[in-house]
Amino acid sequence: MSAAFFNTGQLMMLRSLCRTGVAVSLVAVTGCATLSSGGSTVTPPPATGTDVVQRMYAKYEGKWFQTLQFTQENTRYAANGRMERSQWKEYMLVPGRLRIEFMPASGGNGAIYADGSIYSFEGGKLARTASQVNILLVLTADVYAQPVATSMKQLTGVGVDLTKLRGDVWNGRKVWVVGANGAADLGSPQFWVDAETWVVHRVIERAPLSTTQGPRPATEYRLGDYRVLSGVPVVHEIQFLRDGQPFFKEQYTEVLLNTALDARLFSSSQWNVPGRAP
Repeated sequence: MSAAFFNTGQLMMLRSLCRTGVAVSLVAVTGCATLSSGGSTVTPPPATGTDVVQRMYAKYEGKWFQTLQFTQENTRYAANGRMERSQWKEYMLVPGRLRIEFMPASGGNGAIYADGSIYSFEGGKLARTASQVNILLVLTADVYAQPVATSMKQLTGVGVDLTKLRGDVWNGRKVWVVGANGAADLGSPQFWVDAETWVVHRVIERAPLSTTQGPRPATEYRLGDYRVLSGVPVVHEIQFLRDGQPFFKEQYTEVLLNTALDARLFSSSQWNVPGRAP
């Protein structure tokens, strides 16, 4: 079997075979599943990126975490070959809210993602606000806990074409690639989803065209070190690349799920929540 599972014609044929129960030998490859011993009831493979988003949501519906907090260990790869280390504390309220505190917290620096915007803080004061959807927040958390229509709107808003879908293999895992214009396209906004666990392994994002700086390079995110916590797979490492070269890596430690968090942590008007530094 080639790296790309099937073309459109093959997918249509496969769905027909699945409906008749003929494609039993292809179960492991296609995602068809026998649901009862009395006869073969099968689920056809997704036909569009929208189908993939729906499968991601359905896989963990009602099971996904509501809050997440962790320490993030950062490694930045400088042009001179040196590695620069830093540490952040992060708090997530699913869906849609993320607080990042740059250590030491006493500096009052960081950011909040909320309501489709990013709020940047310096010295404990709001410094900048901009509209921005955090695609990693959407694809590693929100997509499993919010209405499918909301996820679709966010993904199309950052340029992902949900009508484009193909099969591939990533690090030995069968995946569905959403948004790419064929196997050679590594520049269009896209994401690669595991065909079994329905978690994301790879994301390619391209910032909007700047009228002053011209086209911006695509950023690739490689997600790994998934660990099952409270019954759901939680990513613990993300590598950032441009032109195939790593420039940043984040690794998560002290990960806690579903602990009580003060909602004011995610308020752009209350960065300095009482009882927290500074």
